[in-house]
Amino acid sequence: MSEPSSASPRPKRNPPAQNRFPAEVRRKQIIEATRSVIAEKGFAGITMRDMAQAAGISLGTLSYHFTAVNDLLAEILRVETDEVYAEVTTTARQQSTGLGELTFLVDQFLASNPRMREHWLLWLNFWAISLVKPEYANWQRSVYRQWHRQVETAIKRGVADGSVSSDDPYDDAVAFAAMLDGLVVQTYMPGSRVTPKRARALLTRHVNSMAAGKC
Repeated sequence: MSEPSSASPRPKRNPPAQNRFPAEVRRKQIIEATRSVIAEKGFAGITMRDMAQAAGISLGTLSYHFTAVNDLLAEILRVETDEVYAEVTTTARQQSTGLGELTFLVDQFLASNPRMREHWLLWLNFWAISLVKPEYANWQRSVYRQWHRQVETAIKRGVADGSVSSDDPYDDAVAFAAMLDGLVVQTYMPGSRVTPKRARALLTRHVNSMAAGKC
C-alpha cells in the first residue's frame, strides 16, 4: 500500500472574473447596441446570434434578457416611445398655438435626419409582427390611443385659440395619424421616391387646410 504523497495539494484556480452589470443596465446596453442593426436589416433577416455579436456579448447573456428578436424589438420600441415621443410631444405643447403644435409634430416626426429614419424603420418592422402577435398588438393599440389623444388635444387647443377649425377633433386626430403613417410607409419603403421633405410638405398642407377660416 503506497503512502500518501507529502506534496501539498494544488490550490484550485477560480475562473476569471467577468464584468457583471445590473439587469436594467445590461438591457439598456443591448438595446443601444442593436437598435441600428434591427432598423437596417429588419427583424426577419437577423438572428439572436447576430444580435449578441452586435452587442459584444454571449448568446447566453442575450437570451437571459431577451428570448427572441421580437422581444428585443418590442423593448426597443417601448424605449423609443418613452424617449422620442415624450421629448417631441412635450416641446410641441410649448408652441404658441394649437396650429403651431400640429406643425411642430409634422416637422419633428418627418424630420430629415438619420435618427428619425431609424425610428420609423423600427416601427415598420414592429407593425409586421403586431399582425401575428396579440401581446404586441395590444401594446401598439395603447400607443395609438395615447397618440390620438395628443393630436386631439392639440386640435381642441387650436379651436379654443382660434387657429384651427374642426367640427370633430377626434376624427381629425385619427385622420392626421393615418396620414402620417401612410407617408411613413411611402417614405421609408426600399426604393421610395418620396423623401422626408416631400412627406413633410404634404402633411403640412393638410394641417394648413385645418387653419381657422380655411375649412
